[in-house]
Amino acid sequence: MIVPLPVREAVAGIVEPGVAQFAIQRDAGTQNVLNGGNDAVEVAATAGIGREGKRSLAVVMTVAGLEAAAGPCAPPPPEIVTTSYSGQSAPEQQDDFEDGMLERHWSLKHIASGSYAYSRTIHKEGKQALLITVHHGDKQSEGAEDELCTERAELMEPGYAIPSIGPDLWYGFALYLPADLPPIDRRLVLAQIKQPSTGIVPPSDPAATPGYRSGNPIVALRLRQIKAPSGDDLICFSVTPGNDGESHKQHIAIVQVKRSDAVGRWHNIVLHAKIVPSDPLKSRLDWWFDDQKVPRAPNMKKPIAIGYAQGQPTSYFKIGPYRDQAKPGSSEVDAPWTFGLDAFKRHIGGNDSVAEVSPPPVEDAMPLGDTAACEKALRRVE
Repeated sequence: MIVPLPVREAVAGIVEPGVAQFAIQRDAGTQNVLNGGNDAVEVAATAGIGREGKRSLAVVMTVAGLEAAAGPCAPPPPEIVTTSYSGQSAPEQQDDFEDGMLERHWSLKHIASGSYAYSRTIHKEGKQALLITVHHGDKQSEGAEDELCTERAELMEPGYAIPSIGPDLWYGFALYLPADLPPIDRRLVLAQIKQPSTGIVPPSDPAATPGYRSGNPIVALRLRQIKAPSGDDLICFSVTPGNDGESHKQHIAIVQVKRSDAVGRWHNIVLHAKIVPSDPLKSRLDWWFDDQKVPRAPNMKKPIAIGYAQGQPTSYFKIGPYRDQAKPGSSEVDAPWTFGLDAFKRHIGGNDSVAEVSPPPVEDAMPLGDTAACEKALRRVE
């Protein structure tokens, strides 16, 4: 039986009403480890050596509810640029978050130092998992085309593990939605595969295709909360493709879950992509939710090309929240959003490698059901 667990740990960005917010910052060699129960919080760190040879753990307290001040929207950060990826990519990559050393497994260029910490009370397997939070203003930059300013807290595949396009790519991980997760009221991407834009032409070139010019991911796992006609709060998970025809705003496969059944627990995610730009018959995009393959939406049965023919012939994976900032004057609120990650694996090759990357099975997983409300809502907002 899965018991919903609230997030009650002292981690950057996890705020409970009436309780102080802790921002835990890492110095060189210091590991953040959090132990907490429902009524008390203990903050601990493994031995770490700071710049002056001393053990260090900085804990900064701010009043609950205060938000970071975002500045002017900056240009997008530069993408990975390299002349050759040959021989760099090992097919198997994984991080169970047990060693507490993100920099050993990931590039941290898209996540602020105070936006992640390790949990010993909320984990899918092993002894600990990672809690990752996006705050207002985190790694702020311009969105694609005319979209809003964006903010993120993402882990990115390291340079040595970047694969070429063509082989089947398999990514699996466990995703935790805390019971007190604020409503997701705007665009949110939780995981994505991107193709660097340092290709045949830059996206700004007049000859660039509409999809390539957009800068959107070639695969994106998205989440949004909606209100059903029945009054139920629903969580909509969906996957969207990116290609030269600009079909990146088509939610080709959707999972609809009542919020009460989605939060306070772990979910298993597997993404499968074969990137063959301009070739819908050879391209592949599938995903699994809680150990079940998600069917294509009724109007998305035809083959869809994945990737940009003018982009660099490589791809890279990112995981963690990437969102639009709240629209000024709207009901949207720039509150911190926190998610848990565990049991990450990557495998390259094979047309049926789900078992290679799947986290431990979900107990009492609910069958996939009707998606009509989410389909209608997502068509309206994206």
